[in-house]
Amino acid sequence: MKRRPDIFVHILLLPFGFMFWLFRGFLRGLGFAFVSPKNVDYLHFMDTLTGEEFEEFLGELFTDYGYSVFWIGGQGDQGCDLILEKDDLIIVVQAKRYMQAVGNTSVQEIYAAKAHYEADEAWVVTNSYFTDSAKELAESTNVWLVDRDALLTLI
Repeated sequence: MKRRPDIFVHILLLPFGFMFWLFRGFLRGLGFAFVSPKNVDYLHFMDTLTGEEFEEFLGELFTDYGYSVFWIGGQGDQGCDLILEKDDLIIVVQAKRYMQAVGNTSVQEIYAAKAHYEADEAWVVTNSYFTDSAKELAESTNVWLVDRDALLTLI
C-alpha cells in the first residue's frame, strides 16, 4: 500500500512558500531583478561582443520592434551610432559596450547628436550601468538611459 504524503507536511510548508512569494515581490519593488537562464545567456553574449557587433545587435533588436534602423557609427558620427525611425519619430542612439559604468561624455555626445540630426529623442544604450553623474546629466538634458537591466527587458 502506497503511503500518501502527510497533509500536515503540506499545511506546514504552505506558509513558507507564501512568505517566499511575498519576499520576492518585495525585492522586485526595491529594484532587484531575477535573471532567468535565457537572460544569463544574453548577458554573456553581449559582454563578448565588440563595440561594432553590439551596435549591430542593437540594430537587429530595434528592427524587431518595428523601427527602421540606420547605422551611422564610425569616424565623424557626431556621437550617434544608430538612427531609429518609426511613425515620424526620430531617435538617435549611442551604443556603449562597456565593462565599467558609462559616464557623462556619452550623454553629452548623444545630446549634441540629437541637435545635429534634428531628432526627437536621444538614447544611450549599454550592456553596463551609468554613473550617478551621467544619470543626473541625462535627467536635465532629457536623454534616455538604457542600462543592462533595462536592456534585458527588451530582449
